[in-house]
Amino acid sequence: MSKQSQHEIECPECGKAQMVSVWDSVNVKLDPSLRDRLFNGEINQFKCDDCDFMSFINKDFLYHDMERKFTVQYFPESLLENPANFKSYKSDGSIDLKREGLPGDFALLRYLTEPHVVFSMYEMLNYIRFRELLFLKE
Repeated sequence: MSKQSQHEIECPECGKAQMVSVWDSVNVKLDPSLRDRLFNGEINQFKCDDCDFMSFINKDFLYHDMERKFTVQYFPESLLENPANFKSYKSDGSIDLKREGLPGDFALLRYLTEPHVVFSMYEMLNYIRFRELLFLKE
């Protein structure tokens, strides 16, 4: 499931506040257009209505491809400064997910608990392309 919410963000250039859609996660099987939007730089992008200033909204973000069975978690590098930012992660790098709402055979969904973690959007896009190429080989 894709998750977005509206946030009021103040333009760093001119100071005008406006509402912006901010994405926490995208599921590209349920909404394939989100993959193209991500690759076109349209996800978590701020554009000021007044001065046209543009910038990336640097926040954590999960990419989920149910068809190819992989997830990629982007973390801004600044989150590494506080271990509390990773409290849902176990020492092996997996996530402690609750089973509620997940299908009966949780083993089939193991990829959800072991996202590939990246610290740059460039790295995320390259990893997605890499996994898509591997999928074509099958």
